[in-house]
Amino acid sequence: MLRHRVYRITARPTAAPAEEQLLVRHYFAGSEAVAVEHAQRSFSRQSGTNERGEYQIVSVEQILPQPGELF
Repeated sequence: MLRHRVYRITARPTAAPAEEQLLVRHYFAGSEAVAVEHAQRSFSRQSGTNERGEYQIVSVEQILPQPGELF
């Protein structure tokens, strides 16, 4: 049975000053690695909020389900 989780991925523009706001996205995926792949594709697109495609992922956190919960 394939189980999916929700991951919160935070990224920072590579050329941004330290005080610049981080970009946060949520991804529904079967594993952390797949969520990161989705995020990298999303951040590298030349449209939307990421016009330059220059983001570095700084954190990946599973937010759902909580330990012990069934999803």
